[in-house]
Amino acid sequence: MNPVEDEFHEEVLRLFALEALEWIRQIQASLLELEDAPATQRAHQLYGIILRNITNLKGSAATVELPSIGNLAFMLVPLLQHMQKDQSVATSEYYGPLRQGLAALSSVIQVLAMAETKGLVVGDLENITRRQADALQTAVTKARTMALNVETPAPSPQSVETAQIITGLLRLKGVRSATSAPRRSLAEFVLRKVHAVQEVDSSTVMAASLNHIMQELRDADERFLEETMQRSVTIETVLTELTTDPADTPAYQRKIREALREVARLYPCVISVEAAEIIQFLHGLEIFLIDVLYKRVAPSALHIDAVASRFVALRAMAQEWVDIGLKERTELEKTFTDLLGPGFDLKKSTSSLTAPY
Repeated sequence: MNPVEDEFHEEVLRLFALEALEWIRQIQASLLELEDAPATQRAHQLYGIILRNITNLKGSAATVELPSIGNLAFMLVPLLQHMQKDQSVATSEYYGPLRQGLAALSSVIQVLAMAETKGLVVGDLENITRRQADALQTAVTKARTMALNVETPAPSPQSVETAQIITGLLRLKGVRSATSAPRRSLAEFVLRKVHAVQEVDSSTVMAASLNHIMQELRDADERFLEETMQRSVTIETVLTELTTDPADTPAYQRKIREALREVARLYPCVISVEAAEIIQFLHGLEIFLIDVLYKRVAPSALHIDAVASRFVALRAMAQEWVDIGLKERTELEKTFTDLLGPGFDLKKSTSSLTAPY
């Protein structure tokens, strides 16, 4: 980068660190208040504050090209969602990983804030954050598994031989590979997750762990579909408005920045479900918007309309991706139920996900 770009990058990182520390402060304050078991309405407000600030942190981190920090923050979202749903059971197990994640985020961002030349520490901070994310994932999985043991009576049997699970998953993978139908390879995802949660000295997998893995898949699809539907409509609206606005004005640039922000905030949800075609579309859209905003490329109204018109197909693709996931999850759940017996209840995971649009 040239000196002007260096100076701009330093200022962007400075502002990010300043905002991020404030978001973390608000999250920590809200979490502390939640521990005092406030009234239901207040608790709902506090969860909203926490999730909103995490989303802000994730989106802002993506904008300044600090994806590991954003991903670390977003790892807390499923835990918070489970915590909000599971208010009828003890939620003390959730607070440890939440504090761990927030402490990790705070320490990394404080280092960035105090660095004299912030661009020089970015690479090291990303590496540190990735290691912290691995440790946090272990804590999150353990917390959710323990909560599930409290939440529901232990299924019978409580565990199954890992070899049996792997055999079932490989069979499903083979069946899917032999067909020409669109597929998501969720069996491969579950296979990796099984090895991630299994104790190294054990040859079995807990039913609660399998239940958690399946719920994690469902939550990811639910979040992906909701975010895609909402944010794609916002981006489409912004692009449509650009066709009537004078180019290269403050209002025009503000709308481009708004669209870029929505793209950045949508990315993590799309990546989490590995929707490759939608990722590719978002990448192209991001490049288009960056060229317009920073390189002063002036697209025609016809070009902008053409881009905006693709969002109808994008939403249909998102719904289809979730439908494929539902079908594969149903097959996985049948495999687990066959191994663990009817006591392994995954009815929550098989409900249909349909966009409200």
